[in-house]
Amino acid sequence: MAKQTFAESMREDRVDLGLTQKQFAGLIGVSQGDVSAYELDLRRPSKRAMKEIERLLGKQPATK
Repeated sequence: MAKQTFAESMREDRVDLGLTQKQFAGLIGVSQGDVSAYELDLRRPSKRAMKEIERLLGKQPATK
């Protein structure tokens, strides 16, 4: 099985929490468009956003 990318892992973790992109964005302090870009692997989160993602998920999303 291929290792998940950061984008795939983050999306899976968000969905597992039952959160929409908009809800997730509000919890980590970014826009829904930012979350979409992270999940489409178009952009990486800032250091601040990454810390909030890790806090919310209780871990760092997998990286390929």
